[in-house]
Amino acid sequence: MPAIDHKKESRDGLIRARLLHTLGIQKPANRDPEKREHISVNNLLSNDAPIRRRLNDSKEEHNNKKGHVRRLSRKRLVRFNSIVKEKPIASHKRYTERIKRTMWSDTDEIRENAYRNQIEYQAEGMQWESVLEDDEMYMDAKTGELIHPFWVESEDAKILFS
Repeated sequence: MPAIDHKKESRDGLIRARLLHTLGIQKPANRDPEKREHISVNNLLSNDAPIRRRLNDSKEEHNNKKGHVRRLSRKRLVRFNSIVKEKPIASHKRYTERIKRTMWSDTDEIRENAYRNQIEYQAEGMQWESVLEDDEMYMDAKTGELIHPFWVESEDAKILFS
């Protein structure tokens, strides 16, 4: 009997995968985090080009006569480029109502998100160590929205919203 159950589970999984694919929801095998870095919103209500300027809080390294850079200490440190790109951002007072609705949540949306997060956390065993990462989520092919496996795979999810 266990072999039959395994075949049924396998067939059910195949049917579920086909249905999700038809709906445009797919679980990517490998997501390249580098690709996500290139996708960014540069235009934040302005067409101004980024400004390059020196950081005010960076410590200068000392150059010796031969032009070599000498560290100030032997400790291992994290160093940042002392010249950064700065992009002016328009005041929130200039945002349109549509942009405000997109950027900020009202109380109903916050309540819905908190409820959804609570259910997903419970589905993960209420252990922060077992919380799923983005690459373990399903992805809606049309919107790019990440969907927790609980909402796709669980019979309990259907009961909650039926």
